[in-house]
Amino acid sequence: MSTPLRAALLLAASISFFSLSRSQEFVYVANSNGNTISEYRIDPGGGLTPIGTSLTGPRPISLAYWAGSRLFSGDADGGDGDISTFNIESSGTLTLVGPHYGLSDVPVSIVVNPPYMYVALGLGTRIRIFHLNQSSAPFPLGSVYTGPFPHSLTRTPDSRFLFVIKSEYRTIGSYATAADGSLTPLPDISPGGSPSELAMHPSGKFLYAVVYTGAEGIKISSFAIGADGMLLPLGTPLAAPGAAFAAVEPLGRFIYLGSVTGQISVYRIAADGQLNIVSSSDVPGLLQSPRGISFDETGTYAYLTDSSAAKVYVVRIREEGTLASLGVAPTGPGPTAILTVGCTLLPRITGLTADPAVLWPPNHQLIPVNVAYSVTSPCSLPPVCALSVTSNEPAGTNAPDWLAFNSHQLELRAERTNGQQDRVYTVKVDCHNPPGTGSSLQHVTATTTVTVPANQRH
Repeated sequence: MSTPLRAALLLAASISFFSLSRSQEFVYVANSNGNTISEYRIDPGGGLTPIGTSLTGPRPISLAYWAGSRLFSGDADGGDGDISTFNIESSGTLTLVGPHYGLSDVPVSIVVNPPYMYVALGLGTRIRIFHLNQSSAPFPLGSVYTGPFPHSLTRTPDSRFLFVIKSEYRTIGSYATAADGSLTPLPDISPGGSPSELAMHPSGKFLYAVVYTGAEGIKISSFAIGADGMLLPLGTPLAAPGAAFAAVEPLGRFIYLGSVTGQISVYRIAADGQLNIVSSSDVPGLLQSPRGISFDETGTYAYLTDSSAAKVYVVRIREEGTLASLGVAPTGPGPTAILTVGCTLLPRITGLTADPAVLWPPNHQLIPVNVAYSVTSPCSLPPVCALSVTSNEPAGTNAPDWLAFNSHQLELRAERTNGQQDRVYTVKVDCHNPPGTGSSLQHVTATTTVTVPANQRH
């Protein structure tokens, strides 16, 4: 990477992203035959209320959002595609931001990894990289070679790894993401056939691939994602329909596959990531050619597009994972991609204390410390919190000097490196809304201290 480009990437990485304050959830549908996006508000009972329609470039086929405040539409435009950028207003309606950005290729898949966006060029050989900012359309930064016909981009929730189907090579490509937005290729994995769709588990621990195996038909394969981003096969692939989509609901309990013939297959996800078939039928019974699925952030409702009808179907997810039809909402012609943008309000941490706050005597032992606090969020799902520790002194010979067991309990070592000064541990609580919410990548933090004093003055 050239020095000027690296400098531009590092400058881009230093700019924080923003979010509107909004607790309401919205659904957006790309209408590929109407060159529009249909906009909906999710009602308390899961139904959809239309709130507007926005024009896109020709033939929108992919959607993505950033921080709950920007929406991106990938427009095919007869093979000479572009990206349309919209502000998501507080009401949920969309406002176009500047001109469409031309790609000279088809943006079949878009993934936002703030403050960067990655676009798979489905007729080409590359993933394009963009920087996102508050005031304009995405800024192009470069690209990475994938081989012909990449598609089905997805990333881990912690933003560390990106995965893509490399159609020509019949492999799944893995990339490590850097702080400057660049991608480092990891070894590809062959899933035993031609992969067509990828789905990420919200924990970031598992990846699922729909694979055409030839004589054995279509399968769904499960992979564990290693700490190094490598994919490790899990169990035996299961039979699957020809999938127009594959998606895991926000709580990580079920994965849904929709075939172009109207069949919806449901698989239960075990704690180890392996799958068990729950149902394979025409439920909810009205679909003819399902093309996309999205969920509310609680995993209670799902929304399915049908390319053969100008409708989005509303269904309830039963306890066992099967779907119950609740109704429909009108779309434009040729609905395909669908996207839910959830709550963007951040959690709030209050009442943070550590007990004990002073460790004495300095006997070099690890001492249990309880970290008490309250965390609240206006969003539907409870926040995810974690503890971390730093010290004003380097670790001593008995390291590690701290161990965090969960979001409230840790152990700190009653030790000082320099007997003339206090050792001060800074305990940080880091909370964020879970995947599926519009602000899931924005964190709030609070800190408190625990001291090992230089002398017994407490």
